[in-house]
Amino acid sequence: MKAQSYDTVYVFADSIKEKSITLDDVWRYHPGDDTIWAWSEFDDSEWDTLITTMRLDDIPESTWKGNGWFRKIIVIDSSLTNKLIGFSINHYGASQIYLNGKMIKEFG
Repeated sequence: MKAQSYDTVYVFADSIKEKSITLDDVWRYHPGDDTIWAWSEFDDSEWDTLITTMRLDDIPESTWKGNGWFRKIIVIDSSLTNKLIGFSINHYGASQIYLNGKMIKEFG
């Protein structure tokens, strides 16, 4: 299944010159923990979607089991190859950040 428009964020040089790009919208979400979900080729089309600005108490208990994965496709334009790009992340609890299947940062 092809990614829905809310699944993909495109980043171009002119879109980040003077402002940031917000990623706190709809992401794919699945409760549980399995490192296979880090693979960029993993098919998450059957996963639920969740607005990431929700507070933990807004998420139904049947959905949240304590651990879960959030996924978002971010396509970086080739004009930004070898350029420094930063991500600012606000989150509850511990996190591991993966890029193309490799863990690049761990918090908590």
